[in-house]
Amino acid sequence: MRWVRGFMFLAGVLLLVGGRCPAAEAQPNSVGAHEQLQQILRRPMYREWQLRQDEDLPQVDVGMSARIQNLAHRMSQAVHDFFNWLFRSRRPPSVGRGSGWEGMGGVLKAVAWMVLAVALVFILVLIVKIVSQSSGGAPSAVVLSRRQVREALEAGDALAMGSAQWLDEARRLAAEQNFRAVYRAMYLALLSGLHSAGKIEHSRNRTNWAYVQQYRGSSDERVTFGELTDLFDHVWYGREEAAAGTDLDQLQRKVATLTGAGA
Repeated sequence: MRWVRGFMFLAGVLLLVGGRCPAAEAQPNSVGAHEQLQQILRRPMYREWQLRQDEDLPQVDVGMSARIQNLAHRMSQAVHDFFNWLFRSRRPPSVGRGSGWEGMGGVLKAVAWMVLAVALVFILVLIVKIVSQSSGGAPSAVVLSRRQVREALEAGDALAMGSAQWLDEARRLAAEQNFRAVYRAMYLALLSGLHSAGKIEHSRNRTNWAYVQQYRGSSDERVTFGELTDLFDHVWYGREEAAAGTDLDQLQRKVATLTGAGA
């Protein structure tokens, strides 16, 4: 409807100008058509119509993007000023009225350094935690001292080493004729390998038979797991004599088959 009103207004202007054209021709000293149009445009009626057109136009906040850019610039400038202040070399304290403020600035700078250090440590710990979780909690091939291996063996810490490392320890103990510890090392190799394969979830609070009951595998593998657990309990906890001629290679093959390491 706005263009209709504009068209009607322009038509009225043209009629008014056209109506005055004969008079202009009759009077040589009359005002020209261009000047007559300028006079019409200066009349209050045209001004009122122009104001109504401006009111009908939608109001667009063209300064929004400029304000956002200004805010982003202020934030970046604040960060830039903060680090400039933080890394700025400390000037020698001046004697006078401003010395108290200089001391306060040093305290604030020390606090800022402490906060920055804590934030960096927190980020580092968070990264390490995320990386360790992404690895699936599988034991890594770490190198332990003889004392650490002995302590892990006594404590039953199966995840202290990988399955292959525990089997190497079992072979070393067999060479020393310490067959009771051999069974312990083989069973820890079994638990470590099953945990890495996702067939059990190792926890120091669980018993060996709890692992058998919660075993995630075939029924045949569960039976073999139960047999190895029973043998280990008799030798380690029951302190029964382990025969020197026990086929350790066969036990190692069973452990490798359950852990998915092959025969």
